[in-house]
Formats: sequence, structure tokens, C-alpha cells
Amino acid sequence: MYTEEDWSDTDHQRIHSFYMLSKTLAERAAWHFHQSLPESERFEMVTILPGFIVGRPLHCHDGFTSAQILQKIFTGEFPVLRIVFPVVRVDDVALAHLKAIIVKEAANQRFSLIAETKWIRDLCQGMADEFNHQGYNV
Repeated sequence: MYTEEDWSDTDHQRIHSFYMLSKTLAERAAWHFHQSLPESERFEMVTILPGFIVGRPLHCHDGFTSAQILQKIFTGEFPVLRIVFPVVRVDDVALAHLKAIIVKEAANQRFSLIAETKWIRDLCQGMADEFNHQGYNV
């Protein structure tokens, strides 16, 4: 079980994902900067840490990681490995950002956003059930 006290393994990320490594290092740098400020100059800060984001995008393009992975699943480029994704809906991510602003107790905290974990095979099956009858071959 992971909590907001846990951090990603940067040694693992250096080998497997510079994208994830950059996110971890950027968040650490933000918190370090925040802590280094004199108390009188500190501002409220919140970090939102979503898992694999699913749901309808605001814009239909592939400029974000979750959409790129889904596109690769559609085209067969992404292998159906035995891996689990921490999944969260895009509207829950949006709501979390809003609450980070308006809920006073959220100040200076980290929030992991994971609704459930799903095997990649189950994600693919759900996409196939939804889209194969529309002419796609998931």
C-alpha cells in the first residue's frame, strides 16, 4: 500500500521512464524550493498525483501520455503485458484540482489520485467492448 508519504523510485525511473523521472524530480524540486523559503514568504502549495487518467479528453488530440498509451493499444503497438495501472477518471482529476484551491486543509499537501487498479488486459477488454462495434480493432 502506497501513500502520499511515498515517492517514486528514481533509480528505476532512470532505467525505464525519463518521463516519470522528470515528474518526480520536478515535484521534489518544487517542495524543496517551498521549504527553502523563509516562513514569511511561503505560499500554499498542493501537488496532485494522478495515476493513469481515463475518460473523454477536452481536446481530441494525442498530446498527453494516457492518450498516447490508449492510441498504441488501439493500433496494437502497446503489448498486453502482465502489468497493473493505477486508474483515475479525468473528471475526478479536474475536481481534485478545484478542491485543492478551495479546501483550506489541502494546503501544503500531496494527493494521490487512484480510483482503482486495473490489469492492462482488463483495460483493453473494456476498450474492445466499447469500440470494436464502432469499427475499431482493439
